[in-house]
Amino acid sequence: MVAIDVISFQQIIHNLIRNAAEALYDRPEPRINLWTGLEGQDAIIAVADNGPGIDPAALNRIFEPFFTTKPDRQSVPVKEGKAGESQPSLMLMQAA
Repeated sequence: MVAIDVISFQQIIHNLIRNAAEALYDRPEPRINLWTGLEGQDAIIAVADNGPGIDPAALNRIFEPFFTTKPDRQSVPVKEGKAGESQPSLMLMQAA
């Protein structure tokens, strides 16, 4: 069993799916895929969409708290976990 901050976990998943949905606005045949699995002791959750992707100029900043490419400046940072909790890590994997 792994201790997590459930609210933060829910917020991260919600925001990943919401961002994917927003990226698909007005796209033909929009698609969001969600995968889960285990890799050793780690739980893996992947969210992918067939949207336009992230502007290469923004790639080195996307994990900065409050950084956003959205015109309305909406952004929610990943908060630090509490002592004894597993720390989430986020990775960007771009389609080939």
